[in-house]
Amino acid sequence: MIDTDAIPSGSSSWRAGRSAAWAALAGAWAALCLSLPRLGYALLDEPVRRQALALMDMPGRAVARLLSLSAWPPWLTLALSAFVAVAALALVWLLVLHWLDRDEAARASLRWCLRTLPMLVLWILGLAAVLGVAMLLSMLLHTDDLLAILLLPIAYMLSFPLFCLRRDIIARAAPPLAWRPGWPGWPVIGAAIACGFLAAMAMHAEAALVSALPALDWPAALVGWLLQSVVLTVGVLLWLRHTRWARMPANLRDALRWVRLRRGFAVQWLVAGLLVFVLAPPLLAVALDATFFLPSIAHMLDTHLVARPSAFTAWAWFGDAIMQYWWSVLGLLVPWLVLVASARSLMQVENAAAAQTNADSAVLASPAIRKESP
Repeated sequence: MIDTDAIPSGSSSWRAGRSAAWAALAGAWAALCLSLPRLGYALLDEPVRRQALALMDMPGRAVARLLSLSAWPPWLTLALSAFVAVAALALVWLLVLHWLDRDEAARASLRWCLRTLPMLVLWILGLAAVLGVAMLLSMLLHTDDLLAILLLPIAYMLSFPLFCLRRDIIARAAPPLAWRPGWPGWPVIGAAIACGFLAAMAMHAEAALVSALPALDWPAALVGWLLQSVVLTVGVLLWLRHTRWARMPANLRDALRWVRLRRGFAVQWLVAGLLVFVLAPPLLAVALDATFFLPSIAHMLDTHLVARPSAFTAWAWFGDAIMQYWWSVLGLLVPWLVLVASARSLMQVENAAAAQTNADSAVLASPAIRKESP
């Protein structure tokens, strides 16, 4: 691990410049994603092209009126506003990330976690096979297919911690291609159920508070995120240690130490930021286009008796697929990434503590120390 205390103070300017560059890149990515649909519709033939571009400029006009920038072209106003807003948010996110992840353990853990994706694919294929067999049985038995479909999220919730929280796998320098599930013991299963219940209660309490006091939306979201991160860190650490009932109170106290909570916060903050700044801009652009612009432009083409271009049809199919399946893909991917990366980062703390204990024991057991002892 990198010892940030040993880094020269002159490198702070390098880190600030690197953060500014990444923030600018995030802003440029958001501006590009919001501009790409308009660039595509600019290739249409007249008179549909002129009407389509006027329709696509509506968000830019709204932003221009809000910022009193009516002299600028609407598309440029929207692009620059997205660039500035996203770059500022990305810079704040990076500054908080550098504070939480000073030794870059969360980033290294996420890179390690990405190498476990073949196992995730195999696991999802296994779940799909289970779903297929269940649906076949439901057809043969003339039962409701809904019961078979419900087996997929149930199998997902029950099985994926058994795969992604294997201590012997997480501790390796490189993950294998595939591995079997591991059983941590009933005490850990009970603790995991309790942690899941606490996380669900925190979500319900946050929703109830926001519904009663809408002004507390952002503070309640921040407190809810902190509580869920604490619960996740505690649950992952208890699972990795295969905690038994007698050691449960001591491990709970140890899990609530800042050196461990900081690792959990760093991983959660890193994954959430990557989702927001990498995936949210294209998803937002596709959602706006598929919901508002594309149906209107398709109506314009039909009204003017213009054949729909093949690229337009392909884009419509792509946008519809993204709108239907993005949530299920992220629902399978994000929990795996968060749990595996959190476990890997916490294991580094465990290994560092064990290495320090072994070093202290070796020093105490050395002949020079024994000779000096009375």
